[in-house]
Amino acid sequence: MFIEFILRMIENILLAYFLGYFLNVENKKDYVLKLSLLGTIFSFFHFSTFFYLGSLFLMHFIFLEYIQKQRRIEHVLYSLLLVLILFVCNCYSESLYSFIRVQNTWILQLFQFLSKILFGGVCLFIDEVINSKKDVFHVFKETIIFSIIVLFIFIFYIFAKQITNSLLDTYTLFMIAFFILLICLFIFLYFILIKESENRLKLERVQLQYQSYRKNASNIQRLHQEIMTKEHRMIYVLKKIENMTNENNVHEFIDQEIETILNSSFLLNTQNEIFDDLISDCLNDFRRKGYDFKVICSIKGMKQLDYQENIQKIIQFIEDVFKCSNKKLTISIKEKNECVIVKVVSKFNKKLNYFYLREDQYESYSIIIKQ
Repeated sequence: MFIEFILRMIENILLAYFLGYFLNVENKKDYVLKLSLLGTIFSFFHFSTFFYLGSLFLMHFIFLEYIQKQRRIEHVLYSLLLVLILFVCNCYSESLYSFIRVQNTWILQLFQFLSKILFGGVCLFIDEVINSKKDVFHVFKETIIFSIIVLFIFIFYIFAKQITNSLLDTYTLFMIAFFILLICLFIFLYFILIKESENRLKLERVQLQYQSYRKNASNIQRLHQEIMTKEHRMIYVLKKIENMTNENNVHEFIDQEIETILNSSFLLNTQNEIFDDLISDCLNDFRRKGYDFKVICSIKGMKQLDYQENIQKIIQFIEDVFKCSNKKLTISIKEKNECVIVKVVSKFNKKLNYFYLREDQYESYSIIIKQ
């Protein structure tokens, strides 16, 4: 009796633990303690196997619905799947025990214990499959297909065993019909998931289009403002030249205005909006301090540049390198092996803790931002 109690406790602890783990329940310890205790209590009532397993499924489903909202499909899918796997593992151990044709309680309990180990191993295998997939919808689809295959195998196993023993009774037919209904339920869930996946893809396309439109609109607005500013400046220059044609300082004035136009606000466009704004502001600050630089940028929409930590690293690198240069620099921003490389070429008056390279008369410092 005590060993049977321990086996039932292990069975319910494993079931509650893996359900809580797969569904990422917030208070897993509390969930496992309560549900394993209730499941163990249920197991000592003289219920049929189907009623006991059905009670386990309903008990876990109700608790999950109470503590987690708007995840009903996952609750049904995982609860059904794990209860089904538990049932198959128990039946498998009983079948192995019947094959050895030795009536011994200790051997039976040993096989029952092995069924719990098998159940834990199958759950760990499912966890490995889930962790290897990035898309949760693919995980659900493969889980449902796996469940349907297990059910079909089990139906054929029961049918073949009963036919061999000439014991195809009403209970067996009822059990087969029940599993066929479960297969229909899993197929129904499969089509629901396909529909949900299609809706999700449509929503993602709309969101991407909106984000692209917003970024393009922002870039167009900034470029338009730059063009308008330069046009206004050019008109002013032409008017001034017109009024100064008879004066001696025309050439000096034109040179000053050309320099002003060339030194107007720098605008970076990598399709990473926050990165573009912060780096442009940083470079424009140095331009106002008299730094002369040229920027060569060949990247578009790199994910690394959306993180504030990486942006701050690049800004700190630019500030450190600019301050020890001769104020004439060439900056290149490029992509290599899915990494962002920012390189500054100039002449420097001290050594820095960045990747250093000497090229003919010039030196360069680089920083690499990995994915």
